[in-house]
Amino acid sequence: MAFESTTERNISLKKLLAKAHTANTKGFNNEAISSQISIAANQIIGEVIFEDPSTSSHTGLIEYVEAELELDATSDSKSYRCKFPVGYNGFYGAGAVGDYIGDYTFAIPFFYNSIPIESDDSGGYQVRLFDNGAEIALLDASDWFFDYFSCLVTSEDNLSLGSTGTMRIYLYTGSTVQDHISSTDNPHMVTSSQVGGVVEWQPFTSYIQGDLVYYDQSTSEGDVNFSDGIYVAKSSHTSSAAFLTDQSSWKTLNSSFTHDQGVAGATWTIDHNLNRYPNVAVLDSSGYSMDPEIHYATLNRVVLTFSPSQSGTAYLT
Repeated sequence: MAFESTTERNISLKKLLAKAHTANTKGFNNEAISSQISIAANQIIGEVIFEDPSTSSHTGLIEYVEAELELDATSDSKSYRCKFPVGYNGFYGAGAVGDYIGDYTFAIPFFYNSIPIESDDSGGYQVRLFDNGAEIALLDASDWFFDYFSCLVTSEDNLSLGSTGTMRIYLYTGSTVQDHISSTDNPHMVTSSQVGGVVEWQPFTSYIQGDLVYYDQSTSEGDVNFSDGIYVAKSSHTSSAAFLTDQSSWKTLNSSFTHDQGVAGATWTIDHNLNRYPNVAVLDSSGYSMDPEIHYATLNRVVLTFSPSQSGTAYLT
């Protein structure tokens, strides 16, 4: 059945007073679960949420969860609270399994994109309610209502979900206004790239022309076709997961490569993968400079020729 006028008034009044509505029999002072519209700084989104959920998801601002529902013991059997599901090991960690989501964060409101949520990030932000896998439509006769900030489902009639109810939602994992306020040493949370500094390479991150990134094989994507070093974005683009497939968008600044030749040889073939013609310095085992013939076979291979055969170390910068 549709919401009674009393329910509609209570939802509006209680949200204005920062409470979630769970029952008509309760005054706002007896409601235990908080919500908006009286907004707390830790409930205000502090970063740009993209209309496309896949973009927001890949940039680490949101995460998809099919939350489990539990009857709210403080209600009159008409409200259910969202919990982290069994097996959850996302942003808030496996330790949050079974905890009420509203105690940690809030859901992304539908007005960012009112298309129904899809588990593969292809939809929008409109939440979807299920009972034992069967969807209960938004315009179902039960006339259910979802509070995005307390992560609570309320209906005029008891939905009788038992332990089979689930809710598809996107949780906010980015910074809030409170995070900005609390960051006294950097209140606007400016990133290094925004002020011309160097940031570590991150996959699925949007870069603009001139951004500088430090690529570290040991902590990033581990792409052996790139060497540790600093790269500059040649154009505005969104990176891919693998640095290699994006190399046309980057120019190396200070990458280097060291080749150790332990066994003497007349020819040293060095695959450095710097994607350029580097400077070459060669030292013998005693630290004295050697002057081989240098042939740049490709952008990523250099061949050194010695007479007689030599061992030592080549430094490519």
